[in-house]
Amino acid sequence: YFASIPEGCIPRVVIPSERNDEIQRVSNERVRVEKYFVWRLLEHALAQSFGYSMDELTFVRTKNGKWTCNKCEFSLSHSDGAVAVAVSRAPIGVDIEKNGHKFREGFARTVLCAAEMEIYSAFDREAQREDFLMSVWTQKESIFKRSGGASLAPRTIDTLSAQTYYGDMVISGVEYAFSVATDTPEAVRIFENVVINDVSDN
Repeated sequence: YFASIPEGCIPRVVIPSERNDEIQRVSNERVRVEKYFVWRLLEHALAQSFGYSMDELTFVRTKNGKWTCNKCEFSLSHSDGAVAVAVSRAPIGVDIEKNGHKFREGFARTVLCAAEMEIYSAFDREAQREDFLMSVWTQKESIFKRSGGASLAPRTIDTLSAQTYYGDMVISGVEYAFSVATDTPEAVRIFENVVINDVSDN
C-alpha cells in the first residue's frame, strides 16, 4: 500500500498508546507526521487485507525497534512525503525512496557486495550508476526490515540472488523507487495512491 501525506496532516491519537507516545516524542515535525501517517496507512492495510481493526491486535516493539503484531506480519517505510506499508502472513519488508537522490562519494564501496560492484563498475554513465544504487539500496533496506532488524551489514546482502520485488511509481506527481522483500515476489499486489479519509482536523 502506497500513499502521499496530505497537506495539513495533523498527528492525532493512534492505537496502541506506546506507538502514540513514540510519535509524540519525535521532535522533527516532518518525521512526526510521516510516522503518524504511515501508521494510519497500516490501519487501512490491515482492514483491507485481513479485516482486522487495530483494537483487536496486540502490537509490540522489539528491542531492535521494529513494530510487530500478533496476527500477521507488516513493514513500514516513509520518504519525502510518501508512505508505504506491506502486510503479509509471512515475514516481509518494504522500503520506499524518492528518486533523484544523490548518493555520497564512496557509498557504492560501502554497501555493494562483490557481484553488485562488478555490475556498478561496468556502467559508463553516472545516471546509470545512480539508478542501480537506488535499486540495490531499496532492496537491501527491504531485506533488512524483513529480517526483523537483525545485524545485517549492507555488503553481506546480495540483491542479485535475493527474493525481492522492485519497481517505480509516481505518487502525487513525485517519482519514487520501492522494494518489497518476500519469499513470493510474484504474488505482490500493489495498491497505489491510497486515500485515507479523516486524517486531519483541517
